[in-house]
Amino acid sequence: MGARDFLREWLSVKQELVGATERTFYPHLARFLSGLLGFPEGRIRQEVKEGEGYPDLVLPDPEEDPWLLVEFKPDDAHLTDPERRRRLWEDKRK
Repeated sequence: MGARDFLREWLSVKQELVGATERTFYPHLARFLSGLLGFPEGRIRQEVKEGEGYPDLVLPDPEEDPWLLVEFKPDDAHLTDPERRRRLWEDKRK
């Protein structure tokens, strides 16, 4: 079997799934980040706590301290709209 095309896999995920929440996409996002960064997928922690203030995914360093924190938003406007991007940044950098 050839190398996985992690970008093609990620882009093929149907983000309009009925009843889908952000959490629906965590496994897909973890696979994408694993492929993109060469980070072991089994070490990517998915946030299980409800509520605000927690990253969606955490990629830990060898000492298990957070190395990369990931906040997933299925709506591109969080990146493309400057005001929404600013509010998201302010909210998440607490």
